[in-house]
Amino acid sequence: MALVRQISVFISSDMTELEYDRQIAEQALKEMNVNPILFEVFPAMSYSPNESCREEVRDCDIFLMLLWKSFRTKVKEEYNEAVKQNKPILILVKSLIRNEKRKDDLENFLKELESPASPQKHSMLRLTYKPYRKVNELRAVV
Repeated sequence: MALVRQISVFISSDMTELEYDRQIAEQALKEMNVNPILFEVFPAMSYSPNESCREEVRDCDIFLMLLWKSFRTKVKEEYNEAVKQNKPILILVKSLIRNEKRKDDLENFLKELESPASPQKHSMLRLTYKPYRKVNELRAVV
């Protein structure tokens, strides 16, 4: 009997800003028998955390990025590694309400993704971009 390898999904986001959303995505993936990869559950590492994350991105099957108000350098580096490795990418963007605002670097990134002339649209056909706000919407999209 052949063993079937479990699909792995690397979850990238601002860990403090979207801590609860990361847990929801992790739980939804586990319920689908998919292996979620999150930095906070990495074992002890013998090299830098950034290199460890890039290695996990290289080894994953799908790259899942959760965004809301900020766009940390580490998240951008992980995204760039996923693009470089031609990974299927799912970007889930938490919708803003009331007086919430996004930082400029994230606004620029999202505008670039939505642009018909975006390099990602031409070079990487395996990118999906979806909005969500509520937990049930996040679970459904994941």
